[in-house]
Amino acid sequence: MSSLDDVMRHQRGVVARRQVEQAGERAADIARRLRRREWALLLPGVYVDHTGPPSGEQRAWAGVLYYAPSVLADESVLTPPGQEGPIVLAVGRQRNVRAREGYAVRWVVDLHSTSLLNVSPPRMRIEDAALRVAARAERELDAVQTVVSVIQRRLTTGDRMVAALERHPRLRGRVLLGEVVRDAACGSHSVLEREFLRRVESPHGLPASCRQHRSTVGSKVRYADASYPDFDTDVELDGWLFHRGAQRHHDLQRDLDSLAAGRLTIRLGWGQVFDGACQTAARLGTVLAARGWRGRPVPCGPGCPAGHVPSL
Repeated sequence: MSSLDDVMRHQRGVVARRQVEQAGERAADIARRLRRREWALLLPGVYVDHTGPPSGEQRAWAGVLYYAPSVLADESVLTPPGQEGPIVLAVGRQRNVRAREGYAVRWVVDLHSTSLLNVSPPRMRIEDAALRVAARAERELDAVQTVVSVIQRRLTTGDRMVAALERHPRLRGRVLLGEVVRDAACGSHSVLEREFLRRVESPHGLPASCRQHRSTVGSKVRYADASYPDFDTDVELDGWLFHRGAQRHHDLQRDLDSLAAGRLTIRLGWGQVFDGACQTAARLGTVLAARGWRGRPVPCGPGCPAGHVPSL
């Protein structure tokens, strides 16, 4: 098998003109394969060994070869490229290139320090890709979920995300993202707990909760992230985006045990705290009122629904 065959097999059937020439073949050989429909043109100077629709991985290889030196970047690192949608590529900041249809080009200051050049196809480190995607998110919730997701899916670790953050000193939203990844590195949810107080509880006039409140259910001791002991209601703030098997079972069993003992447990996640804080406050006010609270939530501003407490 020739060296050209080896290269194309490694690159999922995709090859650049310069690689063909390095293998000792000529422009006439390329023209012959195209004429016989053995190859098809994907991008100028980049070919694939069939005439059907290219796969997502073949599209990725074509982009990497066409824009070389380049790497898959940002969204195309977090989600494997498909047959449709843009392939995102990163090139050095000094490069003068233009994006072609089906491809988006991003310029980075130091391509080498943020990239894995020995993988196939070359790509940006997942930590850097996640931080860059998070920094461009329109909503804080989307930014948080982007960095939390790659850690919880075990694509990287919190410690690696913390290290990557140092490579991006001017990152938009760096303070919040830094707090979130440091939480993940030590296995806590302190950011979510703080934002619950700042976004849900305090601005809507809810009673002050007790942090890490200790209670006993039967023979078991439990600690609630936020507790309203006068109303037998606990709030658990769950920063996990995905169910965790045995841990999920443990949480549900604990909630059931508490309910049987007369204590209600309310579980809230990133979405209820960041995107739906006002609605969450309204619902929580309804629950607390049903359990003896004599107050009412107050709206935090115009259009806030917390002042209109729904019935259970």
